[in-house]
Amino acid sequence: MEAFGENDDEPCYLSPAHEGSGAQASRRHRLRQARSRTSGGKKATETNTAKAIEMWRLTVHDGVWAEVQPKRNITIAVLNDVHVPFQDPTAWSLALTILRDVQPDIVVVNGDFVDFFAISRFSKDPRRKLELGLEIKEARSVLQQLFERVPTRQWIFIEGNHEARLRAFIWNRAVELIGLDELELPNLLRLDGVLYLRHPDTPCPTDTFAAPLVRMGMLYILHGDTFRMVSTAVNVARCLFLRTLKNLIVGHWHRADVWVQKDFEGHEHGCWIVPCLALPRPHWDSGRIWGQGLALVEMTPRGFFRVELVHFINENGYLLAFVDKKAYRQRRDKG
Repeated sequence: MEAFGENDDEPCYLSPAHEGSGAQASRRHRLRQARSRTSGGKKATETNTAKAIEMWRLTVHDGVWAEVQPKRNITIAVLNDVHVPFQDPTAWSLALTILRDVQPDIVVVNGDFVDFFAISRFSKDPRRKLELGLEIKEARSVLQQLFERVPTRQWIFIEGNHEARLRAFIWNRAVELIGLDELELPNLLRLDGVLYLRHPDTPCPTDTFAAPLVRMGMLYILHGDTFRMVSTAVNVARCLFLRTLKNLIVGHWHRADVWVQKDFEGHEHGCWIVPCLALPRPHWDSGRIWGQGLALVEMTPRGFFRVELVHFINENGYLLAFVDKKAYRQRRDKG
């Protein structure tokens, strides 16, 4: 087994020795195989749907959480905290370029894609309160870029705390609108063919999950807002792992953190915090440690996996990233 330390600049492999060759299969080989795929945008073709059924089994539980059981080696991309209309256009363009090349089998939009700043409870320029419609229109446009440029077989959208702002606003300020299907976020964002996982409205039994998430093998992917924890923690990944004792990929904290450790039997477990794709904002503590990037996951049919955090690096007016020994470079948008 290849073991790596706590340095999140290195990929972490979680697999027994006899699984190594499968879990760490060359992405280049998989890309060559993927060239024949048809585009898997929001209106997936019947061919892509059939191929997806052959590659994994997808089970959805009450619209809150889903389970993916791979039948073959698959690649998953995780995008976090875009916060439209505060997305970083350079970071977003770089992410789209990387995903276009990687061609992941599954793309998880892991919460806070839309900021919903217009209806937030925080102080703001009063004119911002009139821009909810503009936020939604821009979110549709940015999503369309993602659907058109990134070929994949399955889209999963996990609701974050910012998406939950819309429901809270209707409950607290516009009860007359409760029950209108047109105001459900999947309809507002036109998420046709996208699996949308939402926060539950009622208490959940202890044998299920009270937060929207995806379970893939031995790995859980969720936004992270439901973990009550101070934002000043030195290593968020370590804190979350010690709290859950499960393999986690989360976002929410707008920074990159990693914690990996072995158990008594020599098996590795860990937690990965995926950085954001948003701009620092003066109304939300722009002095925090701010990371940008995305996550790529390779997973075997037995549920073993490898996580790679792809960091976006600032250098002389450009953003840089490295994936599978390939360097990506995106010029900063001066606008």
